[in-house]
Amino acid sequence: MSFNEEDRVDAELRGDGWRSLAPPQTVRCYVASTWIDASVTEVNDETRDVRIEYPVVTRGVRHFILDASQYRLSEGLFRCD
Repeated sequence: MSFNEEDRVDAELRGDGWRSLAPPQTVRCYVASTWIDASVTEVNDETRDVRIEYPVVTRGVRHFILDASQYRLSEGLFRCD
């Protein structure tokens, strides 16, 4: 299940294995009971979790962390691909 990081763009990611993607990569994600295209800003090479930007009109950008069952893998997303 994904979770909201309370709209903190600079929220710290917990655990090891996280790295930023520059530039972000777009992947197909399952959020709020629908498939959407979202920008992945950080990935965890160990757990294969991703952090996405989710646009919300009234509140700016929200970030969600998704596990591997909630997105379709994109080639080259992880170092171990």
